[in-house]
Amino acid sequence: MYQARCISCHNANPKIAGSVGPEIFGASLEVLKVKIQEGAYPLGYTPKRNTHAMPKQSLSDEEIKYLFQYLNAKP
Repeated sequence: MYQARCISCHNANPKIAGSVGPEIFGASLEVLKVKIQEGAYPLGYTPKRNTHAMPKQSLSDEEIKYLFQYLNAKP
């Protein structure tokens, strides 16, 4: 899912920033869920980049959990 949906803005390696989006390796489930589904950040969160380029995405809670697991996997 990451390769298909995220690397157009984020780097193919989630530990490295992309051309538009920041590195997202280790992102919390809460940040992923709110940013992906609502297009915003959780209250009190300081983003790595001060841009609003990422549109809302139509991912389910289950898909976001899989993405979270991928982004937090240790090689």
